[in-house]
This record gives sequence, structure tokens and C-alpha cells, in this order.
Amino acid sequence: MSSSASSQSKHSRSRKSGPKSRQTSKEVLSNHRGTKRKSQEVVTSKSDSTKFVITPTSKRGSRQKVSISNMNFALNWTNEFDYDDLVRIWHNTRKMPIFYRLINTFLLLIKYNDSIDKRYFALDVEEIIDLASQREPIFEIDADSVAQQLLQNIVELYSIVQLFPKASKHLDYNSAKFLYHGFKNADSIIIKKLSGLSPGEIFELPIFLSTSVVIDVACGFSGATQIILRIKVPPEKLGELPYAYFGDTIVVREKDRQMNSVFEHEILLNLFTKLKFIDITPGEKVDFQIPQIDKTLLAKCGNFKVIDMEFHSDPKMFPNTVEGELKKQITQFKQNRKENKKARPESKSHGGKKTRLKSRKLYTRKYVKQY
Repeated sequence: MSSSASSQSKHSRSRKSGPKSRQTSKEVLSNHRGTKRKSQEVVTSKSDSTKFVITPTSKRGSRQKVSISNMNFALNWTNEFDYDDLVRIWHNTRKMPIFYRLINTFLLLIKYNDSIDKRYFALDVEEIIDLASQREPIFEIDADSVAQQLLQNIVELYSIVQLFPKASKHLDYNSAKFLYHGFKNADSIIIKKLSGLSPGEIFELPIFLSTSVVIDVACGFSGATQIILRIKVPPEKLGELPYAYFGDTIVVREKDRQMNSVFEHEILLNLFTKLKFIDITPGEKVDFQIPQIDKTLLAKCGNFKVIDMEFHSDPKMFPNTVEGELKKQITQFKQNRKENKKARPESKSHGGKKTRLKSRKLYTRKYVKQY
């Protein structure tokens, strides 16, 4: 597949219910599960005319290297949590569950030390610690324990995605494939970094990137920003792309559109995946459809800023190397923070005492970050 990289919309709490899948929580997906399809039937997407081979992808059949427990762990990437639920699960199991938004915000923070991500992460950690303090029996955690749990989840998720078979085993080689990602936040640090690249320059993903094989999904997620990332996967690169697909099958069917159904078809690109920058089109006309509450589709057309990239290579690092690299980023982040504190002049008032304002008073949540 949405991270970590997204636009201004409300950064409010999730609904007070258990963790929900970003896929299954959508009404349009209710008819997707449990359907049987013939192997090797070729179909076409109306939006980009990309052919995909329908291939059954049972948890054991096409992903022999991925155990059921590993697959279930990776599938948690699609869950949306309220922090009450996250703390409750962490308290009961002594292990923080995977939460895509928290993980990607953390990864962007230690990589770029961006002020927006710093603000979000501080508010998130403050809320998690506050909720943990209300648990019975006592559940004492701090910012360091949150960071440690996130680091463990990141390394474990990276390791599992690396176990997925390559896309060449399940997709035909006849044409290039395209993956799409919608940015919700026009001020995203990733958009800023991509906009500064030159043609042919390699960009290493600092987050786990949720993508879809359906452009409609990316257009819908981008919201008012109308900024999408289009990633071309050449046929010869399918042997390197992990088939980290979170669904029953990878199939884009014309009849799905006729039945007023648009499925997410999410493919997760691993942390440190390398992409080659191609070009940016400031105003490309795109026809797409948005699922409605009544399960119908609303046809729309918009001028999108399209960032074109090409899949270059899958990360080759071992998990312990990834952990070491992330620890270096954390150490550098902490060092930068110390230096910034020393360089920042003290604000004084009321007899020279430091003025301290809680982050809750300084900032309110304005965005929902979707990666």
C-alpha cells in the first residue's frame, strides 16, 4: 500500500472500536472475499489497461516461505487502531501491535527530523503514555520503550516482507506493471524530497509504502491534494519485486467496475526499496471512481500532479543490518535534538523563568497521515 507522506486532513482519533482493516472497513470490499477465480485468466483495468494474471494466492500455496504466523503479522499492516486499543493489546500481550501510521511517522522522524512529523509523533507518544498510565494493573512505559517496540516491529515486518515470493512467479512478463500511491499531505517531507530529484536519480524509501494496482484507490486517498505517485515496474524487474500483496488475488476486473465495486488491491513496498525518478507531470487528467456509502461508485475526473518513478531494486540488507542502520538514525536524531536545544535561545518571562507550554496547547491534530 497509507505512513509513512500525506496531506492536510483531520489528524483525529480513530473510532472507539477494535482495530479495523483499512480494506475490510470499506463497504466496497464486502463481496471480495471468498470468491473463486480461474487460474491464468487475463483481465484488464479500465483505468490504465494494465494486464494482470489472475493467480490464486492462498497463504500456504503461493507463499511457501511465509508461515501462517508471519503472514498474520504482516497482515496487521492493514489495521487502523484507536490508541485505547493499541495500549490495551500492548498491555495484555506485552508487545505493541503493528500500527502503520505510527511506524511510518517514526521512520520519517528519525530519517529527516521534520517538524511536522516531530509534532505528530510527540502527540502520539504523549497520548499512548497517558492511556498506559490509566491501565490496571500498572503499565509503565515511556518514550524510549515506545521507540524500542517500534524498532522491533519495523525489523520484524521488514524480515517478513523479504520472505514473500517474487512477483515474477505470479504475474506475466508481457508488459510493465504500475503501482499507485496517493499523498494526503501536500507538505509531506517525501514529496519535498521527490520534487528535488533529477531524472535517473535513485531514491531509497524511508518508510513502508502502501500502493495499489488500481489508480482509483490512489486518487481517492489523495483527497484534495490530488498528488499521486505512479511506479512503473518493468517486466524484467518482476523477479526482484516481492509479491507482498494483502488480498485474495491480484486481479483488476472490468466486471468489478460494472458491479460498482473498486477493491484496494494493496501491495506493500518494503522499507529501503529503491526507486528511480522519472519525471513530474503537474496537471495530468485522470478519470477515476470513488466508492460511496451506498456501495455505488461516483465517477470523477481531476487534474493530478503525478510523480513518475520506476522500481529499481528490492533492499538486499539482512535484518540485523537494517536494525543497525535504524539505530544509527536514532542516535543521529537524538544528537541533532541535543544540538538544537543548545542552539535555541531560552524564552523568559515572569522574572526570568522558562516559559513551558504543553504540546497539547500548542498544537491540535489536523491531519490523518496515510502512507
